[in-house]
Amino acid sequence: MRLMHTEINEWGVARRYYADDMTGEITVAIEQDAAPIVEENKRKANENGKAIASEVACPAASIPVGVILKWFHEEGWWVYDANKDPDVERKLNQKLNDSEWRHLRTSELVI
Repeated sequence: MRLMHTEINEWGVARRYYADDMTGEITVAIEQDAAPIVEENKRKANENGKAIASEVACPAASIPVGVILKWFHEEGWWVYDANKDPDVERKLNQKLNDSEWRHLRTSELVI
């Protein structure tokens, strides 16, 4: 496989396009350095605690695009459907309340 093109968008998501010269197939690899987002989430969670951080609301989480794509490809559900589909909302809430995904939370509030 030969690297054909690389692009990085404003969220830090890198797409690398590879060509297989034998089969003519193109493979797209997507990756993102989520460390800055995770560190910001930790800071916000420590700062906000259980309190609402603004007059309107405090977001419960900040999910890196790479994680959203991972859930979509591996589990078949799209985060942005949570407000339209109760099943997706339940899956998202389970993820955000799971200690394995704790680093996505920006608030200690359980949803």
